[in-house]
Amino acid sequence: MQSSSEEADNSRVHDIELKRAVGAEHFKARRYHEAIIEWIAIDRELKESGNRDAKLLSNIAAAQLSINKLVAASMYGAEATDVDPDWWKGYFYRGQALLALVRNKPPSKAMGDRLEQAIASFKACKHCSTVPPSKIPEIDNLIKNANSLGLSMTTVCSQQ
Repeated sequence: MQSSSEEADNSRVHDIELKRAVGAEHFKARRYHEAIIEWIAIDRELKESGNRDAKLLSNIAAAQLSINKLVAASMYGAEATDVDPDWWKGYFYRGQALLALVRNKPPSKAMGDRLEQAIASFKACKHCSTVPPSKIPEIDNLIKNANSLGLSMTTVCSQQ
């Protein structure tokens, strides 16, 4: 027979898994705001218990990226890597968000710093044991694009 504490824990786990599934359905249906709401609610619960989930945080980052909330996407990607430094998607979404933040922006020190952070995120992503080998060419291409953008920023800055 389970104690009331065990029953409460089981109920909480069930609620979290249900919210996670609802969030995933929203994401698949491109209802990103709704997915974010579900997943952030879960993250708050997990944060209170000290059991944050890197995969959940990277899902939030992906949803934020999908609605062009680039700063939030970068933040959740970073939080995912803080929770699990070997979870490649945290670095991947953080890098994408940072890269998107600098595109079509005038060169500045802040943009250069963000670009360096994006490149560092992509490089860290490549070294995760969890990254699928099929993703490496895409990550290499993102690094190449970021480096090219950095060169064009440097050229513009030196001409001013």
